[in-house]
Amino acid sequence: MRGEERPYVLRIYRGDADVLRKEEAIAWLIRPAVPVPAFLYTDASCTRFSRPWALLEWHDGELLSSLRRTASQEELASAAAALGRTLARVHAFRFPAAGLFGPELEIRTPMRLDEAMFAGFAVQSLMRGEAGRLLGPRRTEALWALCRRHGGRLEEQPRAYPLIHSDFNGRNVLLAPDGSVGMR
Repeated sequence: MRGEERPYVLRIYRGDADVLRKEEAIAWLIRPAVPVPAFLYTDASCTRFSRPWALLEWHDGELLSSLRRTASQEELASAAAALGRTLARVHAFRFPAAGLFGPELEIRTPMRLDEAMFAGFAVQSLMRGEAGRLLGPRRTEALWALCRRHGGRLEEQPRAYPLIHSDFNGRNVLLAPDGSVGMR
C-alpha cells in the first residue's frame, strides 16, 4: 500500500460473500482468546474485484508445515503443547447446536452428531481420504478400531457444542517468534 511500511495480507476468497462474513465473524469472536489477524477492511460486493476480499494485519511467524521439516524434537514438543493450548481456547467457544455456520454464525446446516454420522466420517477420512494415506495402514487400522470402540460415546455428549477448526493444518497455523500459536 502506498505510504505504508508495515506489511498486510490480501485474502481473496474462493467462495461467496457469506464465506468472508463467516470468517470475519469467527475471527472477531475468538480474537480475545486466540491470536488471529484482525480484519482491517473487507469488500464482499464484488464491484472492485470479481471475488470477495479482505485486508488483514500481518503476523510474523513460521508455518507449522515448515517447522516439521526443520525443528528439533524439543522444538516440536514445545510447538505441540502450544497447539494444544490454542485448540483448547478455540474449543472453549460453545454453541447450542452442531452444524455449519452461516455468515452471522447462525447454524445454517444442522448436523446430527451420533455414532452413525461419526462412523461415516471416519470411514470417509480414514479409508477413502487423505488421513488414511498419511497415517499408513497400521495406524489407520488402530484409529479405526478406536473409532468403532468409542463412537457411541457421542450420544453421551452435553448439548453445548464446541467451535471446531475444520481446516486445522500446517498451512493454517502460524508459530510466532515467541512460541505462541496463531491461526489464519
